[in-house]
Amino acid sequence: QEDEVSDQGSDTGTDDSLDHFDFGLIINKLPNLAELSITYGVRNCGMNFEWSLFEFTQKDCSLLAKAVKSCTHLQILRLQRCQIEDEKARLIISHLLDHPGLRVLDLSHNRIGDKTGRAVGKLLSVNKILEES
Repeated sequence: QEDEVSDQGSDTGTDDSLDHFDFGLIINKLPNLAELSITYGVRNCGMNFEWSLFEFTQKDCSLLAKAVKSCTHLQILRLQRCQIEDEKARLIISHLLDHPGLRVLDLSHNRIGDKTGRAVGKLLSVNKILEES
């Protein structure tokens, strides 16, 4: 019976089902969070497999960027294997420009290029405590 219920999920056709989790809901409850490591993906999709389920959506990006900006004790942010593209990486970095404590930003194994490189350069120029990027 569980399979029947989950098989119906992708037939709705709404884009909301492709967005993942709003980290702002819990990050505000974790004021001393120092390290956050995230990999966007889908588990147990069964017969509903679609490549779009694995995308880091624009809404995911916007919600995450706002959440990490509000997490002032955050020192390490790892967003590995999220299939983040330049536009989304730049949005996240723009929210980190005035972050008071970020020391490590790990965007490894994503789909980023020169535009993100320039954004990281800007981040490094304004954030004097950033050790790794």
